[in-house]
Formats: sequence, C-alpha cells, structure tokens
Amino acid sequence: MKRVAPVEVAAQTIRDPAALIPARRRVQEITLLLHARHKGPCLTDDAGTYLDEILPHIAIKCGAAGFGFALTEWAVRNCPGLSPADIKDAVRRILPAPPRYTSAAIGRRLNVRIAEAKHLGLRYVRPVGWTAAKHEREMKAAKAAALKAKRQATGETKTPRELSVTKLAPWTGLGVSRATFMRLPKDVQAAHVEQAREALR
Repeated sequence: MKRVAPVEVAAQTIRDPAALIPARRRVQEITLLLHARHKGPCLTDDAGTYLDEILPHIAIKCGAAGFGFALTEWAVRNCPGLSPADIKDAVRRILPAPPRYTSAAIGRRLNVRIAEAKHLGLRYVRPVGWTAAKHEREMKAAKAAALKAKRQATGETKTPRELSVTKLAPWTGLGVSRATFMRLPKDVQAAHVEQAREALR
C-alpha cells in the first residue's frame, strides 16, 4: 500500500489515561465493524461517520506525537475516499468537544445490531438494545466459550472446570487434607495434579 505523508493536524489530543486500553480496543472493533459491513474499506458516504467515531480513540491511543500519522494511516487503509481536507475538518469538529465515547453511545451512533456484535465478538462497542448487564453477561459467556475451545484445541484440558485442581481434588487420593496438600513442594503438587488429569484423559 502506498505510503502517504500524514495530514498536518493540531497536536491536541484527549488526555484520559484510564481510557487507553478501551481506546485501543475500540479502534480495532470499529475497524472490524467497518470491514464487515463494507466487505473491505468503506468507499461510501459512511466513511465520514466512521472517521468521526474513530478519531477520539486514535487521539487517546497515540498521543500528540503520533496522532497525525496514525489518523492518516487509518483513513488511507479504511476510508480511502476521504481527502486531507475531510480529515482536517473532522479533527477541528471532534477534538475540541468529543462526543460521549462509551460503548453504548458508540453502538447507538453506528447502529450496531445484536447479531453483528455477536458475530464479530465486539466487547467495547455495545449493540443497540442491550443493557450494560446483558452486555456483560454475553461477553463473559463468549470469553468462557473461547477459553474452553482454546484449551480443548491444545489438548491442555477437556473443559476449564473439569480438570481444575479443585475438581480433581488430588489430595483425596493421598489421604490428606487440602491444606496439607497445598503445603507440599510445588513440583510434588504438580506431579499429583498431572497424574490425576492423565487418569481422566
């Protein structure tokens, strides 16, 4: 892909250290949503909407030093129809007074559907119609399912709980209490745990 010079924009960024990790994830998730909806980069009039939504998160994520370059790179890769003037205009409009960038607000502005959120595994953009509690439950369930699938694929365990130390209770086979077992050297504990797991495989 052709490299372009970053658009010269003001070095003003949003200072919110607590929002750094959500900002990084929202850049990923909004970009993922864009590509899923448009089967690649957005070449329609919706490009401006995605730019407005992504801009405050790039500002938080990159800081003043890398903001202009990161924003330009994102626009070129994902909304190539936007001009440098479009990007500058968005910066002038959004950065001085950014809209609420909570997961629910982003979901409303982008009209994220529940089916989209589930299919794409969105965690930092909440679909329209979900309460915070519903979103949290769904995300926990999705995370648990992904962890279970990963462990099964690697052969590390059958299920996250089935072969846990608590479920295996290797101390019962030794005729000791759990507290006594936990005082054993770590390598001895590990050997007994692995022996109990192998018996179930």
